[in-house]
Amino acid sequence: MTRKRSIRVYFQGLILILLFILTTGGFSSISAKNRLSPIPDVLVSFGPEQGSEHAIVVETSTQTLYLFSYDGGFKEIKNYRVSTGETPGAKSRSGDSKSPIGVYFFTKKFEKQDLTAIYGTRAFPMDYPNVLDRLAGRSGNAIWLHGTNKPIKPRDSNGCIVLANPDIDALESYITLNRTPIIVVDTLSYSSVKESESTKASVLQFLSSWNNALQTGSYHQYLSYYHSDYLPEIDWWPEWGRIKKAKGASDAPAQIDLDKIAIYRYSDVYVALFDQTLKSETGNKLIGTRKLFFKNNEKRFRIIGDEYQSHPYPIEKNKIMQPLLIAFHEDKIEPK
Repeated sequence: MTRKRSIRVYFQGLILILLFILTTGGFSSISAKNRLSPIPDVLVSFGPEQGSEHAIVVETSTQTLYLFSYDGGFKEIKNYRVSTGETPGAKSRSGDSKSPIGVYFFTKKFEKQDLTAIYGTRAFPMDYPNVLDRLAGRSGNAIWLHGTNKPIKPRDSNGCIVLANPDIDALESYITLNRTPIIVVDTLSYSSVKESESTKASVLQFLSSWNNALQTGSYHQYLSYYHSDYLPEIDWWPEWGRIKKAKGASDAPAQIDLDKIAIYRYSDVYVALFDQTLKSETGNKLIGTRKLFFKNNEKRFRIIGDEYQSHPYPIEKNKIMQPLLIAFHEDKIEPK
């Protein structure tokens, strides 16, 4: 082969490679466009071990619901027209005909046979009011994402998020109870992937440090992660101290891991949802799915709300025992 022909073949090959990259997005499973495009700043991250997950975002100013998927990066996959509360603004009391603003999760599912026609073919109750709403004195209940037998008109509900029946039917397969968020905002704003990755790293570091304080820190070290204006329910700590002492004296190691971490935000409030898991020689035991609300206060995150989204333990009437303690007792890690 002559030198001129070799050079020509080389450049032909180079051109083919460039055409492949331009037309297919390259070798990555996530195209460059999806990786580099701005994303709604309410979406920070899902854990890498979760595979494909979904998030619902409602923009009340445009009466639009967006469905995002996450598989290493966020991508809008569907959008629908919706109707929110007929009165603009964030819900604050029962009967104000406003939709709540913030990060919420679905707690139940109702099928067509459970509903009157006005609620359409299916409905998903939301966890309004959550711990932040209750602390702020906001009231009301029965805020649902549901279908309807009526035409969709802008701002035409009593506070629920309403879709046409075919749309709520299509959305149903993307919703996992107590896992899939519905984030309601007035107007979406966006952040770069770089900004989102920086936020994710900071939040994960904070959660790891908080979890270490829970397992090895003192009462005061643990509470230092909470805002001074918010005192969590903490009367379980003395019993927890005895369990930690027994755990330390045991030959069988046991630790608490945070799994399936998902991070969201609304305005200046961050929300982390994760599975709290006890890992010991007997295997892995789910303590519960826990939800933390926190703000960046004086260049450090501080928790302003803390509650379990769900847990596998029955709660007896008038008696609530911390799921953390139940898990360790059931695992036979008992105080002496």
